[in-house]
Amino acid sequence: MNNRLRSASPSVGLRLRAIQMAKNEGRFVEPLDRDCARSELGQRLGIAALYGGQGDGDSARATALLACVGVSDTPRNREAVLQQLDAISRLVRVTVSEGRR
Repeated sequence: MNNRLRSASPSVGLRLRAIQMAKNEGRFVEPLDRDCARSELGQRLGIAALYGGQGDGDSARATALLACVGVSDTPRNREAVLQQLDAISRLVRVTVSEGRR
């Protein structure tokens, strides 16, 4: 994948430090290679979640959409999705509401 968050980013670094502290204290820590991280889709959705955790909801949504349709997460592709995010959201809402009938 071309666009991975650096381990130096605040939220990733904080998580890694917390894991290391838990290991040093002897507390149980789940392994990083959980089922969701074993697939490319799971990894890419995890990156989207990191954006959301940093308060960047729009980038999280765009990154998740790109991951779900199998398109590379590049700044250019993310910007294209962001420009259409309102239209995409409306389409999803209409689709869901029509499915409830």
